[in-house]
Amino acid sequence: MGVDSLAPRVIQALEHAPCSLRALAREARVPHSTLVAIRKGDRTPTWEVADKLQAALTLWGERCHAAAAFIEGAHLAAAKRLAAVERRSENRGR
Repeated sequence: MGVDSLAPRVIQALEHAPCSLRALAREARVPHSTLVAIRKGDRTPTWEVADKLQAALTLWGERCHAAAAFIEGAHLAAAKRLAAVERRSENRGR
């Protein structure tokens, strides 16, 4: 893939990032002004910048997945407690 086909993909990633450009720049250790210029089409992304963005977004994805798992775990625990309460209630009614 050449740099010409890289630019639209980087721009798409910037537009779909789950954070501000400033936060992404900080996480990727890329100047905020560079990301702004890439998004506006005033600058072509280098492979180095693309790799840093990919690494930052991948790390955030892993963190988000782990955070979601905490919530899922809480949901499953609550469902188990509710099921146990319902079973006890059914057993009392017999």
